[in-house]
Amino acid sequence: MISLCNAQLRHAEYYLDIVSKTHRLYLKGGESAQGAFTLFESEFDNIQTAQRWAATTISDDLRAAQLCSDFADIGVYLLDLRLDQRERIRWVEAALEAARQLNDQAAQARHLSNLGLAWKKLGEFSRALVLHEDQLALSRQIGDARTEAAALSNLGGVYFAQNDARRAVELHEAALTIFRRLNQRRMAASVLNSLALAYMDLEQPESAIRCYYEALAISREKGDQRQEANVLSNLGNTFFFSGDLRQAIGHYEQALSLYRELRYPLGEATALSNIGYGLSELGEYERAVECLLDALTISREIGDRAGEVNDLNYLGLTFARLGIWEHAKTCCYQQFKLARSLGDRRGQLNALGTLGLAYHRQEKHRHALRLHRLALKGFQEIGYRRGEAQAWSNLAGNYLALGDYQHAHDCYVEDLAIAREVGDRRGVARSLYGLSLTLAGLGKREDALRYAKESLALFDELEDPEASPVRCKIDDWEKDKFDDC
Repeated sequence: MISLCNAQLRHAEYYLDIVSKTHRLYLKGGESAQGAFTLFESEFDNIQTAQRWAATTISDDLRAAQLCSDFADIGVYLLDLRLDQRERIRWVEAALEAARQLNDQAAQARHLSNLGLAWKKLGEFSRALVLHEDQLALSRQIGDARTEAAALSNLGGVYFAQNDARRAVELHEAALTIFRRLNQRRMAASVLNSLALAYMDLEQPESAIRCYYEALAISREKGDQRQEANVLSNLGNTFFFSGDLRQAIGHYEQALSLYRELRYPLGEATALSNIGYGLSELGEYERAVECLLDALTISREIGDRAGEVNDLNYLGLTFARLGIWEHAKTCCYQQFKLARSLGDRRGQLNALGTLGLAYHRQEKHRHALRLHRLALKGFQEIGYRRGEAQAWSNLAGNYLALGDYQHAHDCYVEDLAIAREVGDRRGVARSLYGLSLTLAGLGKREDALRYAKESLALFDELEDPEASPVRCKIDDWEKDKFDDC
């Protein structure tokens, strides 16, 4: 007669085999990946039961320890789609303990990797950094080049999250070199995607786009829909930063469709947040709020605190544009508090800028000026040029509202220089229009009209709705109506 322990062991072995089967199908991509997720989902309760038994039996039975380690390792991709980060951490911590009991150093290195990734998604960057450094040291000790490359890329991701894009580029490039030498194309695509993000942060869009398109080609070649969605989302960011909002939203929507097909909530929330921000920039505020609230709900459900900071940032900005001041301020305060707890300086500064915008819209310009000056100083300290440009633009808008045309002009000049430097065509168009308003206020009518026409040409090229008020202003000025600037 089979004992209870043996029956539980056989049960766990059977469902580990299911996990292994779904993993192999998932890696094939396309319809196979969909079939993998369907099978995994239908058996997930049994898989959880088997994993729990193995996790509670590792100290009594080495076979159970092996199963516990394998459950978290073999099912890594599908588990990331199915488990929230806290539950994911529980699985991997049990697996790490099991691998230590088995003295399986290669498995330990892989578990350290997955544990660090989970803590990073929760915004625990210091903890993630230690785990990935341990992963790197162990992988080098045992001569596991693949896991060494993964550790380097993981460390790059943490440094990027802490606003150190230069260090991130160094680490991702080192990882990419190893993955290419090993002919690990799927992993190379993942690193190329991360490398492109860092290049964008360093205002090197050409290098970023080259990486994105190479990553996209590999992802499609391998049928890796999740990686394809990640690249499409980040390509959308590239178009967004260049000022082409409709192209950006189109890429975000493609990514959203794939994430939903894969039932990947983290990606879905990111795509919804990006779409919402793009719609807000285009003046489609009601649709923007709907997308952003959906994104915020998902981010909170899965414990993605860094994502929550972004969602609150975009929501606060949209509420300010709608004139819903209390909602805007609530979002800003929540964003600032959460960003501070994560050590996210950029998130804190964005909150100050949005709060300043809310005060500006309420015509509390002195309060707004103080906040925008704080944001400007902070962005200059951390070297984030796009944030600095936005702060200059916000300051200029406040000075313009106060009728201080010279100060407004000087701020728009700074804004324009950075917008051109980073390749933000929409930012250039906005700065040119702002300059035209200040020049009109200073009585320099011909210059004002010239700058306004340059602005309009760019807005028209981008098919941007902000072209309409610029066109109206030009019509007025050409009729010599320069009274209301």
